[in-house]
Amino acid sequence: MGNSPLFQRMKDMYFTPKTGVPAVLREGTMGEAIFIVVIGILVSVVSDLIAPLGEAAASFSVVFFANALGNVFAWVVGTFIFYVLGKSLGGRGDYRTLFMMMGFSTSLGIFTGIIDMVFGVIGAQVSLRLAISGFFAVWQILILFYIVRETMKLTTGKAVTVAVVPVLVVILGLLFLAAQYHVNSGHFPL
Repeated sequence: MGNSPLFQRMKDMYFTPKTGVPAVLREGTMGEAIFIVVIGILVSVVSDLIAPLGEAAASFSVVFFANALGNVFAWVVGTFIFYVLGKSLGGRGDYRTLFMMMGFSTSLGIFTGIIDMVFGVIGAQVSLRLAISGFFAVWQILILFYIVRETMKLTTGKAVTVAVVPVLVVILGLLFLAAQYHVNSGHFPL
């Protein structure tokens, strides 16, 4: 896999996004995007089973179903949100192409899942694992910016808006839920 065109495109997209994202846009296929999402789901399942962040691991079927449903839902709905927001700001791209590119963007999740497994197996603290995930989340936003800018043919400012606003809404929503949990149970869930 190290010398495959797919692996090279994934690597270029993350390490040289300015040229890598347009290359994936030109040469990537929907089949490759689906393959990446499926591999991401499998890595996520294995990571959750081997090194869960909580007290105990759930059964394989529960973890598999939750990861598969969550990843596919995030891919479809996330693409739709980025597409609608991009179109509302004058974007000219099409949904299918953005959908493919968003599938490619999940390849970072494969890498982070493997890192999380390793840190979980060696017994790294949950706070370290979450900090590493946070670092990769910021990296992912940068990649989303390039994807939205290239796919939707937006200006830099509009692409930043499309890439950052949905992420901020999710973060604020999670903070709200955490605050509600804290108020109702008397302690913070992390």
